[in-house]
Amino acid sequence: MTRLSYRLFWLGAILLERRVRRPISGRDTWRRAVGGALVLMLATASAAAEEPTRDLRDVPANRQVMVVTLCRGHYDITFKDGSHLQFAEYNLAFRMDTSALGPPFAVLVVSRRRPERASVVFPSVPALMAIVTRDC
Repeated sequence: MTRLSYRLFWLGAILLERRVRRPISGRDTWRRAVGGALVLMLATASAAAEEPTRDLRDVPANRQVMVVTLCRGHYDITFKDGSHLQFAEYNLAFRMDTSALGPPFAVLVVSRRRPERASVVFPSVPALMAIVTRDC
């Protein structure tokens, strides 16, 4: 958490605390409550937005995607080391990263906050078209 998000967090907490300790009038109380909640939301959003970019150039073989197959609402992902993982259709996202830190091949990136969700990051559109198949 950076200084800005830390300060926003405490400002929101102070505004909410004043509302609880000494309510003035209905209108002022409502304004402080909404202001405190908005400041807390901004602090949370700024802390989440500062997540560092991952370097996807050197990924182990157990995260290098070879084939993605869609069958009956589930994606079956086959990795370079031969292992498999399954994700529900709505829990897997397809993304592209053409930056300098992007992968040279398709890579699985599991969410840090929700491990049941993941993204397959591709270096280009032809790589996406070559890897994703629909087969049961």
